[in-house]
Amino acid sequence: MQAGYLWNQYLDLCTCEEELDLVQANRIPNPVAVGAVGGSGSRLVRNILLSLGVEMMNGISEAGDAHAWPPMDRILSSSGARHSSRAAMCSHTFAVLESFLQELADRPESRARVGWKNPNTFLWLPELAQYFPQFRYVHVIRHGLDMAYSRNIRQFRMSHWYFGIQTHEMGQNPNEPIGRDRVLDYWIESNRYALKQFKLLPERHFLLVYDDLCENPQEEIERLAQFLDLSDTKNIVDATAQVTPNPSIGRYKDNNWRADFRPDQIEAVRELGFSV
Repeated sequence: MQAGYLWNQYLDLCTCEEELDLVQANRIPNPVAVGAVGGSGSRLVRNILLSLGVEMMNGISEAGDAHAWPPMDRILSSSGARHSSRAAMCSHTFAVLESFLQELADRPESRARVGWKNPNTFLWLPELAQYFPQFRYVHVIRHGLDMAYSRNIRQFRMSHWYFGIQTHEMGQNPNEPIGRDRVLDYWIESNRYALKQFKLLPERHFLLVYDDLCENPQEEIERLAQFLDLSDTKNIVDATAQVTPNPSIGRYKDNNWRADFRPDQIEAVRELGFSV
């Protein structure tokens, strides 16, 4: 599938001059999606889902982020968005996404379930839950202090403004390195937001703790397979074999974390389920 073909489908929405009505999925009502704060281990979870029998969209990079995931901010700020409600624009955007999922499902070699992985999925859970009536969402979460010391801050740079997090104080040099405390603020607010949206997905959400997955892979993968009604024993064995110990778990202990983060941030990490 060529990039130009993908974006042209969304471009039609951006230039639409008609008022659009709300629509809902009618071909692929039950896709599986993986989201997370970038760097939490969602790439591994995508590969696990492939082993379990879910056909996942091709990725735009080694990270496996779905190439057909829509440019939501561009669409909602386009001229086409002036003529329709935000909810209608979102539903028609996901209708385009559904058409790509249908193409994936129609391939002769495809399995019964289809889905995608994109870390930013969690930012659109209300709209996705409205459009896909049987949508299943897997949210991957990793220890916040380990995340704060990660080099992977691409998502932070692109999405920090969603939660009102500034990258620099007024007057500071914007080329200075971003403080680890800001990265942790993003992790806290992002995961709080994602977990709050779970109420919109009763029995359709799954919280997968990366640290637990690495420590007890078979147990966690069996839980995931049960959630998705994918209980093939051989597939579970194959998926479990993909998980290897990650030496970066606990890396925060090798840093001066007590000085780098505020007491309220440490408490927030604990409230989200991690010991410090």
